[in-house]
Amino acid sequence: MHHFRGAKLEIISYNNNLNILIDMNKSIIGVIIQHLAKSRKGLFISAILFSYALTDYWLHSVVGYICWLPFILDWNLVQLKKIRKEFKDELSQSNKNIYKTLKKSNTSLANHITKERKDRIRGRSERILSFVRRDSSGKLPNHCVILMTIHRSGSTWMFDSIRCHPNIYFEPQYLLFDLLGLKGGRYPTGLANNVNDILDVEISKGLGAKIPDFNLPKGILDFAENKFHRTYAIEKIHPSFLDHEIHKFIDRIKNLESEHKIEFTFFYQIRDPRSVFSSFINYQKRDPNWYADISPDDLPIFIMNSYQNILDMTHIRPGFIIDYPKLVDDPKKFLGYIYGLLWPSSDKHVLEAIADAALEMTDRSMRLNQSSKAFISTEIGKEKGGDLQHSEYFENHADTIDRCNKIYSEILRQSGCQLKG
Repeated sequence: MHHFRGAKLEIISYNNNLNILIDMNKSIIGVIIQHLAKSRKGLFISAILFSYALTDYWLHSVVGYICWLPFILDWNLVQLKKIRKEFKDELSQSNKNIYKTLKKSNTSLANHITKERKDRIRGRSERILSFVRRDSSGKLPNHCVILMTIHRSGSTWMFDSIRCHPNIYFEPQYLLFDLLGLKGGRYPTGLANNVNDILDVEISKGLGAKIPDFNLPKGILDFAENKFHRTYAIEKIHPSFLDHEIHKFIDRIKNLESEHKIEFTFFYQIRDPRSVFSSFINYQKRDPNWYADISPDDLPIFIMNSYQNILDMTHIRPGFIIDYPKLVDDPKKFLGYIYGLLWPSSDKHVLEAIADAALEMTDRSMRLNQSSKAFISTEIGKEKGGDLQHSEYFENHADTIDRCNKIYSEILRQSGCQLKG
């Protein structure tokens, strides 16, 4: 009995010591197990050690613990990964719900802001249109200048410069556009409604806006008074405004000439195709809503059709051709020459004085206090490096762009592109 009790106490003491030993060696065992658990070979070795451990209780307890621990750790890792995945899924779903809530809230706010902005624009447009109807005589002009241009060729600058002349005006209403079947903007919305803009016009069908009004200095006006026997209206258009249907447009021109006795004078403004493409793409990046229906892949055909339409027009209705790169070199000479074509018997010095004042007033960078450099030279500088920037695009559309270059060269060969005198 005493022997049995002593053996029992010995076993209890043995087990306590074993537990202490195991606790002391947990850190060492952990390192061993981590090493063994890294490969199939390690697991196999663990199994061998386990079978050997059956021969001795102490070895069975310690080595068995070591042998089974990889499997226990592996099971724990699986469970841990499962818990982590469930947590991530739950977190992801929670984030999605938060995102949806925020998106819904932001969309609601954006719609509210957009609606307010649209209401504000509509209200301003309606007020301006009321002034337009008040200011417009509603009469058709006796003489009209049509400036037909390729996109991104400095045409708005040229348009503004020409209308600086005291005997050229921009009709407030959409009258001529309607009669000519034109669909498009009479003036860029991005250049309208600035702080200093005071001229109320209908810039597109049913949309009123304020645009710059250029009044010559009093000294120039006094100098020019009663020296011009003819007054012109002016409109700027792109071939796309006609849906590229030149012959329908010409028929409407002829109809207005015969029925309303309007005398039309045509000017054409173009630019080298690569610069047009670069400028068009760059502008779309700045304002994605601008010609949003024309993708980069659609652009080559769109521009090629525009060049072809202008070439066709120069054959049907010849007119002076303004080449943008040459215009940049000497804008005063070009503008003076255009005035001379409209009033051929006028004093050349008077026309040059008006051209000088017009160029100064339409210098947007100076007018907006952005720079001391002329607007047009600043703009042309932005296009430098366009070939490098869009070289891949030019390669992908090389055939169409080459065709644009050929049409552009053909337009320049027309007799109306040379300055005379």
